[in-house]
Amino acid sequence: MSNILYIDDEQPNLDVFYACFFDRFNIFLAGSGQEGSAILQQHKICVVITDQRMPGETGTEFIKREKENYPDTVFMILSGYLDFDTVKESLEIGRVYRFLLKPWKEESLGFEIDNAIDKYYSSIKNKQLVQELEQKNEALNLLQQKLQDEVIYLRNELNDSYNNSEIVTYNAQLKGLLEQLKVIASTNASVLITGETGTGKELIARAIHKASNNSGPFISVNCAAIPDSLIENELFGHEAGAYTDAKNMSKGKFELANNGTIFLDEIGEMPMLMQTKLLRVLQENVVERIGGKDQIQLNLRVIAATNRDINEEIKNGRFRLDLYYRLNIFQLNIPPLRERRDDIPVLINHFIAKFNKKYGKNIKSILAPKMAFMKQYDWPGNVRELENVIERGVIISSNSNLNVDQLIFHDKVIDEQIDLTLTNVERKHILKVLEKTSWKIGGEYGAAELLGLKRTTLLAKMKKLNITKEV
Repeated sequence: MSNILYIDDEQPNLDVFYACFFDRFNIFLAGSGQEGSAILQQHKICVVITDQRMPGETGTEFIKREKENYPDTVFMILSGYLDFDTVKESLEIGRVYRFLLKPWKEESLGFEIDNAIDKYYSSIKNKQLVQELEQKNEALNLLQQKLQDEVIYLRNELNDSYNNSEIVTYNAQLKGLLEQLKVIASTNASVLITGETGTGKELIARAIHKASNNSGPFISVNCAAIPDSLIENELFGHEAGAYTDAKNMSKGKFELANNGTIFLDEIGEMPMLMQTKLLRVLQENVVERIGGKDQIQLNLRVIAATNRDINEEIKNGRFRLDLYYRLNIFQLNIPPLRERRDDIPVLINHFIAKFNKKYGKNIKSILAPKMAFMKQYDWPGNVRELENVIERGVIISSNSNLNVDQLIFHDKVIDEQIDLTLTNVERKHILKVLEKTSWKIGGEYGAAELLGLKRTTLLAKMKKLNITKEV
């Protein structure tokens, strides 16, 4: 049976209440609010019914005091006096379930008590359901976070296997740099990679990570692509409720990269205030989520990269010297593509093979005069620009030779001092082959065969390029 407490300062009222309901409920009786409080402390009471006018303390005063201690218990007032203000106050404050008048009828009062008991157990059940839902939501959030972490890890693992094979070079300087990677990878020291845009700084960073003993993921962050107002949240994460839209906890990039490598690309674009916070993380190897108090221990390698002159940035007060020293344990400078032109043919062949596979093509080569042009071009966008050009070429090519005639290069296509265009290179190369074959155009060992062209195609090109045999 449910426990019911009835409080009244008149003993006859207590006796009548007990006689009416002892066989339906487990009845507790009290002659004052003080006695009622003692019973509430000792027993789990579902419903409290109290008289309003009692010596020392009114029913509403008792309820105000005890409702906060027993929020699930349902309180009702039973009074012989109809005080409208008291009724209004009691109901408006939400602490009183019903205000009932004496004399009462057993049937109607029993009905109200039954409803109050239902309300009590509904409140308990709802709280349990809310608690279970919160626990399930927490478990779901943890699972979701774990899945997100695994997705990031797997994505970066795929990127590692895909990208590490793209470090292709014959250049002595770059080969020497790649040899240094073996030494660097054996430590957990910070690395600063410098070089122009498109030289392959992230490829080098991934190669260091791949060669290291770190079991965690490679997490790449482009500092220039994140607004100043969001970069702290992106790097360090936040706790649930840290700000208005922060409904769930979110790990930052540093935490996601734990036991692995974090790559801070375009570090020179990082705001000064954020540089200060980053320095603290590097010094103490801990991170705190926004809105949190716990320090999360870190064990990772930090690799930073910039296309800026970092010394000039320090001189102009745009980059912290102490942060530079912290990052610059090892510094690697990647030469631009124009300083390693011998790599251009091997890179072209590498990218042709890559995009043949991607687009289902069978491009086998690039004609010699066009290769000569590609080697002379300065490639201001470096390897990235070359890769984009080759990808477009593979897409638009309809035979086994790479079509570069219609490709769009960087705005700065070629230095004005170099009198070399694709047309001029092609014209000179055809003339050279014609002279080599004594101007034999068709047939075996003719110029068309050596150039890999049909006789009619070569004749059309000769006409277009105004190539005629001098008599």
